Amino acid sequence: KNYNPDVICVEIRPDDFRKSDVYPREMYLAAIYGMNNNIPIKPIDWWKEGIREKRKELMKNKDIIKKESLEDSLDNTDTLIQSFEKKYGTYDELYKKNYDYYFWNGKEFNNYIAEAYKISMSVFGDSPMNLLYETRNNKMMSLINKVIKTYKSKRILILTGVEHKHFFDNELSENKIVN
Repeated sequence: KNYNPDVICVEIRPDDFRKSDVYPREMYLAAIYGMNNNIPIKPIDWWKEGIREKRKELMKNKDIIKKESLEDSLDNTDTLIQSFEKKYGTYDELYKKNYDYYFWNGKEFNNYIAEAYKISMSVFGDSPMNLLYETRNNKMMSLINKVIKTYKSKRILILTGVEHKHFFDNELSENKIVN
C-alpha cells in the first residue's frame, strides 16, 4: 500500500495463476490486494514440471555426490561466503532467525546468494541441481520486461523469493527505461 503500485508482479507461474496453492502466502496476499484495489496482477514465475523430482533423483548419482563435495569445498574456501556465514550463520540457519525485510533485501545477503549461485553454476552448470538457475531467472526476467514495456512510466512492484533478487537487481540496473 505504501509503495502505491500501478501493477504488481508475483512469483507465480502464469499457468498456475488463480489455479494453484503451492506458492508462498505473500504472493497470494499481494494478488488479493491488487485485485481488491483494481491493480493489475502479473504472474512472472517459470519452472519446469518435475525439476525438483529430477534434482532429488540426481542427488543419488555418484558423480553428482562428488560434484556436491566439490561445491562444498569451494563454498568452504570462498572468502565472501565464509565471512557472511560467520556473521549470520549458514543458509539453512538463516530461516530459523528473525531477520527483517532489510536483511533479506540487503546487499550482504544478495552478494552471498549471488556468490553461492556462481559457485553452483561453475560446478553443475545450468542444471536441475541448481533448479535451472540461469534459465529460470532469464525466463522470469523476460516476463518482467514484458510488464515493463506494457506499463511504461508506471510504478511496478515485483515480488519474488530472495534467491532471485540479486539477479533481477543486476538486470534491471542495466535497463535504460527503469529507474
